[in-house]
Amino acid sequence: RSWFMARLRQLEPDTQFAGQSMRAGGATAMAEDGSPPHLIQAAERWASDTFQIYIRKNPIVLQAL
Repeated sequence: RSWFMARLRQLEPDTQFAGQSMRAGGATAMAEDGSPPHLIQAAERWASDTFQIYIRKNPIVLQAL
């Protein structure tokens, strides 16, 4: 994770992105693509269902979960 953020800062030094926004974006994208919750949880390495708070508040996505 630190390697990725360091590389991102090299490519985009003025970026406002943080590690959490990347995780939230990844979880949201997977949910929008129809990935089941257990796969989102495994892909992002969450030990609990807290990944659900990172999914952007898209009504269609939230209804599917």
